[in-house]
Amino acid sequence: MIKLTKKNLFITLLVTVVILSIIVIQLASRVVTTNDYDELFILEPGFDGCVYIHYNQVGNEELQVTNDRIVYKVPADGRIYTSSTSNFGELGWHSIYVQYEDNPENRLDVSSSVKSGITGSGEKETRWYNFFNKNYSCVGL
Repeated sequence: MIKLTKKNLFITLLVTVVILSIIVIQLASRVVTTNDYDELFILEPGFDGCVYIHYNQVGNEELQVTNDRIVYKVPADGRIYTSSTSNFGELGWHSIYVQYEDNPENRLDVSSSVKSGITGSGEKETRWYNFFNKNYSCVGL
């Protein structure tokens, strides 16, 4: 059995502090490495349905960042196909905006009211959005 001396207590405390410091630094580095990109969805006039982003779709364009925003031009059927992965941009806390292409001056911040989620995984991963809180079931693809 280990005898509890001041030296053993000090070493135990020192090892504990070092381990906790390493854990905190690792967690902090993950927060710092997220980007401050917002998302902007440009909708066709009258669109109020669900938006689906299908990731890992070979042969489709990658997502692009413009002015610190990931900009999505949403087609009439609400489906966007991209070769980018779902962790594109490594988004942390961010804002989500929508605007209609015929009214670019009227940009709505829907960050606090948007419903969204991810279904599938890998090549079949899809993120869905319901911006206007309609009673649409966006989950069922």
